[in-house]
Amino acid sequence: MRYIWWKKMLGIFVVSQIAFPILAAGPKIISVSINTEFDEDDPQFCLGAKPTIPGRLYFTRKNESGKWDIYWARYETQKKGLGKAEQVGPQIQSEGDDQSPLAMAEGVFPQLLFFASSKDKSGAPRDIYAALRDGPLTSGEERGFGPPRGVSGTITKEDEFDPWYQDVGTKQCALYFTRLTNNGPRIYYCLATKTPGSVPNYQEAKLVEGIPSGFCSPTLTPDGKKMFLQGQVEGTVKQGIFLSNLQSGNWTTPQLIAALSFTEAKIGTVSPRLNRDGKTLYFASDKPGGKGGLDIYYVAINELQLPK
Repeated sequence: MRYIWWKKMLGIFVVSQIAFPILAAGPKIISVSINTEFDEDDPQFCLGAKPTIPGRLYFTRKNESGKWDIYWARYETQKKGLGKAEQVGPQIQSEGDDQSPLAMAEGVFPQLLFFASSKDKSGAPRDIYAALRDGPLTSGEERGFGPPRGVSGTITKEDEFDPWYQDVGTKQCALYFTRLTNNGPRIYYCLATKTPGSVPNYQEAKLVEGIPSGFCSPTLTPDGKKMFLQGQVEGTVKQGIFLSNLQSGNWTTPQLIAALSFTEAKIGTVSPRLNRDGKTLYFASDKPGGKGGLDIYYVAINELQLPK
């Protein structure tokens, strides 16, 4: 009589002296309901300031003419999903490309929205703008954002995009963003004193040392110790999501998050954005199984095996 025995040891099942590696389940990657056959990109799910306030997904969509516009879709509690996607409003929309939306908490007014826009025409260099929304109308209808203005510290002749707001202590805040330089995209940041209810007056931007050329779309955990980025996957022409850690005051060389790199995708994985609680990562990808082109997905951070 043959006895077949097994045991789990260091991630290996041993059966009759033949070793088989355990295939660990990958992270659960979820598609959002607003995806269409058009490209969707730049996702940010803006959490409500309280559990009773529904969150909202901000994102961009490319129309038939190739222009990018900013949309939002509110989370509907009864539906347990996103409602209808609509353009943010006429004050934000321009003749050029409007991209990279980043909003502060839902339900706190005035609400601040950062975004990048080429304003005059599609394909022109972008600058970072900010606009305020006073609040919802008493009838329950949406009140739109007011006229945007350029964000100090970020306005140059270069192309600037991908803004990310970060608290730095109790009195200061930082705005991280991407600037397209002669050496490729680089990550910059500028500091300001917090000014609740208005747009901070940011100082001159500084280069983030340690993050090499080629990376863009910075998004940081609440403690400011991890930075997720978009960059080119080595040996390919595809984009992927990378992680850099702040160690002893310096950012480490970004490392690819392998679980978010999809072999059959042509563009790859782009535009990472964390929820403000740092628990969920949104991104766009043209991986198989989508509606067409770039689609928006999200994944729980605790399901990813992050590089050290």
